[in-house]
Amino acid sequence: GPAYRSQISRELSLSLPAVSRAVESLIKQSYFVEKRIITESGRKAHEIEINSNLGISIGIAIELPYLRIGRLNMAGELVMLEEIDTTINHQPLQDQLVTFIDTFISQEVDSDGNNIPVVAICLSVPAAVEKDQDTVYAVLHQSMHELNLKNILHNRYHIPVILENNENLTVLAEKYYKGGIPEQDVVFITVHH
Repeated sequence: GPAYRSQISRELSLSLPAVSRAVESLIKQSYFVEKRIITESGRKAHEIEINSNLGISIGIAIELPYLRIGRLNMAGELVMLEEIDTTINHQPLQDQLVTFIDTFISQEVDSDGNNIPVVAICLSVPAAVEKDQDTVYAVLHQSMHELNLKNILHNRYHIPVILENNENLTVLAEKYYKGGIPEQDVVFITVHH
């Protein structure tokens, strides 16, 4: 959320001049936006925040027969969530996924009608993921067997694609998103249909 330079300085234990230089650089590069506000005491203050329109990330959860796709802005806020049933359309899974993403991306425009770039895709799959090879195995669904979704999406969109197991991503979201869980040890149980 929005913050003052002095808050950032305190939180990071950095000098205020060092923080101000870094913030000014990030404002010039459009990563931050600055808001001038008047405080209760009548003083002018400059609040900064991440430029949420700089780009979007797309998160895709494959929980067959459903595909869920969400859009997050650069501030980490979930802006949109959609779902499709893959049994309605008899195309292969990768074709349905690409069509779904293409449609979703075409809707990404800012208030001036300009396209907002997609900067990354995170793909959540119901399978064990081999990190070194970016492949899935022990899949729950035959249609995903030996399907290299990460390469298919990376080659089509030319942006980073992160591939991870559904449960691992859910635990990370529970732990860190929106303040998350303060405890170090967490037990997470999923129940599949």
